[in-house]
Amino acid sequence: GRLDALSGNVVTRDDAMGLPPFWSGVMLLAKTAGTLPLEVRDEQNDNQVVRAADVSLRLRCQWNAETPAAVALSTLFTHLIPTHNAYALKLPATDGLKRAPELFLLEPELVEKYRGKDGELRYDIYTREGGEFATHVHGRHIIHFRGPSLHSTFRPDSMISVARNALGNALATQEYQGAMYRNGGVPQGVLSVDEPLSLEQ
Repeated sequence: GRLDALSGNVVTRDDAMGLPPFWSGVMLLAKTAGTLPLEVRDEQNDNQVVRAADVSLRLRCQWNAETPAAVALSTLFTHLIPTHNAYALKLPATDGLKRAPELFLLEPELVEKYRGKDGELRYDIYTREGGEFATHVHGRHIIHFRGPSLHSTFRPDSMISVARNALGNALATQEYQGAMYRNGGVPQGVLSVDEPLSLEQ
């Protein structure tokens, strides 16, 4: 979401990722995490490791056919690391076969999580233009990957929200430098005096 910093800047995930040090750190961690093997254990079978071929069957879902697993995991971590939240929507497989539902990643700032009047988990999903993509989606259709939090575990605190003032200062510095270069290094403004100046002045 949008977070106000002391610098006056509004910090979003896109803004933070536009800062080279932030981008580099997130991408390094995300790419590394995306290549790690995913180990699934069966709690009902003495916590034994599930064979790779049976993972999607046990999890009752799999990454969509258009996205390689390593890419999907790396992208998931680019959502999870800066916001401590990542979401995947479960949809029926599109190939007509009786396969496990496919997972499609959702941008975390476009997802609103809440409990409905029936006490069940619900999600509203929005488009980048602010429109509604889907509303009142039941929790069984979405997987919420959560990171650590200082406060709520229902929707963990974003790292961007915690560091918004430092990120805002970096963004303000970047904007100031850009404006200076755009103006040819000439500061904006006009000096005026009440009386004519002499050559010495």
